[in-house]
Amino acid sequence: MNSDDTKACSCDNMELKSYPNMYNNTVDPHKPGTFYKYFMEDNFGGNMYPQTYPMRCQACGNNTIMPNGTRMDFPCYRPGDDWFEPGNVTKYPEIVTSHNQHIQNYTETYKVDGAPGFPYWWPTNMTTNSKCPRSLDCPDWRYHNEEPYSRQIKLLKSLSKVFDINKLSIGFETLGVDVLIQ
Repeated sequence: MNSDDTKACSCDNMELKSYPNMYNNTVDPHKPGTFYKYFMEDNFGGNMYPQTYPMRCQACGNNTIMPNGTRMDFPCYRPGDDWFEPGNVTKYPEIVTSHNQHIQNYTETYKVDGAPGFPYWWPTNMTTNSKCPRSLDCPDWRYHNEEPYSRQIKLLKSLSKVFDINKLSIGFETLGVDVLIQ
């Protein structure tokens, strides 16, 4: 909304094989992935084990920007996976009872080759925002039909109109907070 660039926050980048927009935790249903996400809600932390998770630009939730630039509701989880209710289990022991009931129901409902499936879970009502814009700060980021580094070059040319580009210092993102890449 704040840019004339229609691709400013669309998630139609050229994905890297080793770093997809959406991480799939269920490649082998017999060996679920180990990816988890730690979250905080109301000063209470917890783990979630999602089937898929938006890693780069793709957001999930209501009114999400889609790769073609339109907006729509894009679910963060498979129906039934949003059973985890965040809360202080010491202060509210009924949450433990609820979790136990939900996980029992989940493993009885979702089967893999007739056996109980791995209990994936997503916190109730949690959404994930987009990691956009990424095109300017990530050299590996480029949209389809774009030349490599074209956005960074455009930015540098624009900056050179304002000050001496020889005085510019450039830093590089090292994926320091990306647990999957580490």
